[in-house]
Amino acid sequence: TFFTNNLIPKMFHGQYSEDEWIVNNCTLVPKHGTIIDVGADQPILGSNSYFFEKYLGWKCLCIDGDERTIDKLKTLRKNVIHSLVSDTDGTKKFFQTKEAGISHISNSGNTEVPSKTLNTILEENNINDITILDIDVEGHELQVCNGLDWNKYKPKLVIIEYISPAGGDIQLKLKEYFDKLGNYQLVHMTSANFIFIRNETV
Repeated sequence: TFFTNNLIPKMFHGQYSEDEWIVNNCTLVPKHGTIIDVGADQPILGSNSYFFEKYLGWKCLCIDGDERTIDKLKTLRKNVIHSLVSDTDGTKKFFQTKEAGISHISNSGNTEVPSKTLNTILEENNINDITILDIDVEGHELQVCNGLDWNKYKPKLVIIEYISPAGGDIQLKLKEYFDKLGNYQLVHMTSANFIFIRNETV
């Protein structure tokens, strides 16, 4: 099993225990890796990436588009980027809600924020492969996926939110997207997230 000795519940901080589930169920997750946290929001509580950075020493990139979260992230996390993530480079309209964690890209946005594709961000930060990709961007998940070269970076495991403030059947669309990729298997579902594993690592 993967790194299960001497772990205690307080070490895990995932939104719905995603980090704990991965550690206890994904036997091929390595002791060292890279995790990309898109829509990081909170640095610790509710973070699916904190455990891997803090306790396993993984390289982690925390990316968030809401300027109100950046200072706290920079204080408590090692590598933080202030940017929206989408399927094109440029700027996007951003609806900044009262609660930062549910702010999102929207045509009715009340501000405009720089946006980059994951490809661009990974190239700028010299990241060549991804162990875990965590995407939580309030309904913009498919656009984030479309901005990634899956054949190049081959994330071994993907945690992706399936709840959207705009409504619609995003669950079905995400399942269809990963089916079309052809080499990802849905292995777990929490109250807000799917977990897909690349077939070669199941």
